[in-house]
Amino acid sequence: MNLALLTLLACTVTPPKDAPVEDTAAGAVNDADGDGYGIAEGDCDDGDASVRPGADESCNGQDDDCDGEADEGISSPVWTDADGDGYGDPGLPSSGCAMGDTGLSEGLAYQAGDCDDADAAVHPDAQEACDGRDEDCDGEVDDGAGTTFYADADGDGFGDPDSSTQACASPVGFVEDATDCDDVNALAWPGALEVCDEVDNDCDGEVDEGVTTSWAIDLDGDGHGDPAITQEACVLPTGYAAVADDCDDADAGVNPDSVETCGGGDEDCDGVTDEDDALDATAWHTDADGDGHGAAALAAVACVAPAGTVADGDDCDDGDASQNPSTVWYIDVDGDGAGSRAYTLTQCAAPRGYVRAAGDCDDARAAVLPGATEVCNGLDDDCDGATDDADTRVTGTSPWFADLDGDGFGDPDASAMTCVAPAGHVADATDCDDARVATNPRSVETCNGIDDDCDGSTDEAGATGEVTVYVDADGDGRGERSRPLVQCGVTAGTSATGDDCDDADAGVTDCGSCADVLAAGLSTGDGVYALDPCGSGVAQDYYCDQTNDGGGWTLAGWQAANARTSMGVANRRTPGSAADWSSDLACLVFDEVAVFNRTTGEFYTEGYGARTWSFTGTNLTLGTNGNAFKHGTYGPSSSLIMMGCVGYGYSGGLNNTYACDNDDGPSVRGHLADYAGERCAGGRLDGTWAWGTGSSCLYRGTPYTWGYAVR
Repeated sequence: MNLALLTLLACTVTPPKDAPVEDTAAGAVNDADGDGYGIAEGDCDDGDASVRPGADESCNGQDDDCDGEADEGISSPVWTDADGDGYGDPGLPSSGCAMGDTGLSEGLAYQAGDCDDADAAVHPDAQEACDGRDEDCDGEVDDGAGTTFYADADGDGFGDPDSSTQACASPVGFVEDATDCDDVNALAWPGALEVCDEVDNDCDGEVDEGVTTSWAIDLDGDGHGDPAITQEACVLPTGYAAVADDCDDADAGVNPDSVETCGGGDEDCDGVTDEDDALDATAWHTDADGDGHGAAALAAVACVAPAGTVADGDDCDDGDASQNPSTVWYIDVDGDGAGSRAYTLTQCAAPRGYVRAAGDCDDARAAVLPGATEVCNGLDDDCDGATDDADTRVTGTSPWFADLDGDGFGDPDASAMTCVAPAGHVADATDCDDARVATNPRSVETCNGIDDDCDGSTDEAGATGEVTVYVDADGDGRGERSRPLVQCGVTAGTSATGDDCDDADAGVTDCGSCADVLAAGLSTGDGVYALDPCGSGVAQDYYCDQTNDGGGWTLAGWQAANARTSMGVANRRTPGSAADWSSDLACLVFDEVAVFNRTTGEFYTEGYGARTWSFTGTNLTLGTNGNAFKHGTYGPSSSLIMMGCVGYGYSGGLNNTYACDNDDGPSVRGHLADYAGERCAGGRLDGTWAWGTGSSCLYRGTPYTWGYAVR
């Protein structure tokens, strides 16, 4: 399997899987459009990335797959569409590649069915109209078009819902309305006036509703009926009366039209016996104040003298026993009911503009008088000698709040109710810290443990100085990268770092493998990561391939073109920086091995079952004959070489104990080392080694870097 080039430096762009890999060495692909093919590799248009060998041919008039033919194998049924309505004439079919550069060629359609290809308004999806034509091509003219009309037999303009027809124009005797409840009665239709005729005139489902009359039985024949016995009818029934107000229907002399007399009962049916308007009642004068004098203007007429009445009516004010010819009256200029002692009169009847109550301290203001409510207005409203705040009974005061820090916002817990604001007080009551001038509703919330803006929350979201922290669910001091929070510093359950490999286990902080890094969402691409495979609490640097075959590969060993090798914990003549590969794989769990050729971009994997890394010596062997992996110091001289390969047999080669390639061509699956191990001894990775066929040697000629990784 050929995949993208494993880099040991940084994340790179992966070319198409079937494209040659560009290299900086001699023979690299010259690919102008970036599709992975150059002119030399068969690209017939290196200025168009959609044109290359192996591309899908499409109906566009060009050779997409570079096989020398354009639009081959492309065919689609179409029909002539003269009117451009999207439906073609079924009698004019076409076929082949009818595509232009921008879509279906003009004058063609993918579907037939047009019954008039000269009129764009006629096609199977058209709406049928009342015009004598078949617009929707279903073989019928004006079908489904027009309006439903209803029979109007009585000519009242309202139709019978049970008798209808559909037509493009209203037939004689039909209307569009369908609400008539009686189409043989021209006086019955919705909205008609309901009359008492035992017919539902207004078509509301009820007969004579609200138009009948209630008649009361009249047994004594005095024209007044008994309200307890009534009958609903359109006309007055015999033995009934139009009014139901008789209180004794057995006595014709008792009814509301009779005259009340003293001692004769309730003759006029008003519910009262011997009332004041009785024909022979006596006139009485009320003595309401009990001073022995009745008021002439308040005469009462009754059969018996009511309590509190007398025969005479000479009292000038029968509502006040103290009002008599010796009563003193005080002038009341402002008409507020309280008079001024400046002017008085003594007499029985009240003089105009005078009152009996005195004590008004300002007879020019009607709102100022004894007993008035003291309010904040600079006046002695209740005439008690005290004004506004000097009067303990003053109302209408306002709350004023202490502003000790002078920021214009008051302390809601320190207030005074007065007419005028006391010194050091303001009308506002929203300061949450009146000892700190920087704390008030106008301040900006900052990360300082104080409710700066007095909104009831401290260091809330959006505060100045917020930082990003991460949820630390397991409390190990390191948070989960996928759960960031923006807040004022680290709090309980959070961490300043978001690199915990397993935030559900406090015993796990650093990831144990490159696969764990990928699964935890901590991958930043190919490169060096700090890993702790043994869970020792001390992480080391490892190189991770997070690109090839889904990523998660931990570099185990490699060998450069100069034959310098590194394997496991042993650093064999280090080529480059020590951060370029894993320095210790102890405890790493894996079940796959991948071999790669960095120069050619080859990458091949093989599974060998789950196991824990314990190979710290110079040699490593996995699998069995035919499906094996070897790596280490092999060869007659046990030189420090990297003779690793996957899927090989032990036969063939000059030294068949060590050989692992018995085909005719080079492959990442075969013997990739500075010792050939075939029938051509002495080959090297520096460009002088060769591949053997059994009797002759094939010159390789290009230095390359080989290595392997585990996952």
